[in-house]
Amino acid sequence: MFVDPSLGNRDDIARLWSPLLPANTGNCAEWYYHMYGDDIGTLNIYIIPDGGKIGDYPSVWTMERNQGNLWYIGRAHVTHTSPYYLVFEVVVDRNEGDVAIDDVRISDGACLTQGKISNRWRIRRPFLHLDSFFITP
Repeated sequence: MFVDPSLGNRDDIARLWSPLLPANTGNCAEWYYHMYGDDIGTLNIYIIPDGGKIGDYPSVWTMERNQGNLWYIGRAHVTHTSPYYLVFEVVVDRNEGDVAIDDVRISDGACLTQGKISNRWRIRRPFLHLDSFFITP
């Protein structure tokens, strides 16, 4: 997912929805994110049950504003007793810079602590790589 705020307006929203994911007893959602530019906006992550709406559930992870010209790892622990969607949302503040999401995956077990990286890298363990997301306006 790549969001270029210069193509939109303040408070525009871009969302990326996962396919419907199965109920679980404890998984880790992991992704790489890049937020670079003055007052770039907010990146929110939601876990939405099948049939649910974004406004009915709080975000499980949020990052705001310029994070520098680096890639970071974001993680959220997911325990859900019914099928759910993982939703990435970017809310535009100003139209300078960009927000990007890459290498989203769901793996069994608890998440490790969040870290900062200057080069992209991949954790070597079994995971479900989510290649088929769909975008809503």
